[in-house]
Amino acid sequence: IPGLDSVMGFVNAVLRASTTYIDETIFSYNLARGDENVYRSSKDGLIYYAQNAKEVLKTGLWVVVLDRVLTTVIWIVMLAPGFALSWMLPGNTGGTVMIVGAVLFAGSVRSAFLKPLFLTMVMVKFHAMAKNQPINLEWDQRLGTASSKFEELKQQAQAWVRPGRGPQPGAA
Repeated sequence: IPGLDSVMGFVNAVLRASTTYIDETIFSYNLARGDENVYRSSKDGLIYYAQNAKEVLKTGLWVVVLDRVLTTVIWIVMLAPGFALSWMLPGNTGGTVMIVGAVLFAGSVRSAFLKPLFLTMVMVKFHAMAKNQPINLEWDQRLGTASSKFEELKQQAQAWVRPGRGPQPGAA
C-alpha cells in the first residue's frame, strides 16, 4: 500500500519514544518508592508501565511531534553559528560548512536539552498515572506469560532477603 512505510515509520517512532525511557522510569520509581527490595519495586514498576501503556503512548506521540518540531527550529537557529563558522574559514566551502555546522550544533543542543526534557515528560506521566493506583493482577499474569525475564524478576522479588536478616554463615 503506497504511503504505508511512512505511517509505519511514524508508529515505530512513537513506540520507540514510549519505550526508550523504560529503564530510567523504573529506576525513578524505585527511588521514589524507597523500597529496600528493588526486585519487587521493579516488578511493580513494570506492571504499572504496562497498565498505563495507553497514556505513556500518548506521551510518546507528543515526544515524537515535539522532537521533530523543536529539532527543526533548533537547526534553523543554529544556521547562524554555522554561517559564522563558514565565514571564518578560508576557501569556497561556505554552504557545506554552514549546513554541517548547523547539524552538529543542533545535535548537541538536542542531546543536552531535548532528550532530558522528553525523559522528564515520560517520567512525570508515568508517576502521575501510577500514584495511588492499585496493581492489576491481570497485567502481572500477562507479563509473566509473555516474558521469562519477568518471571525471573518475580522470583527474585520473592526470594529477596533483607541484608543482615538472612541466615548467618556457619549456622546450621
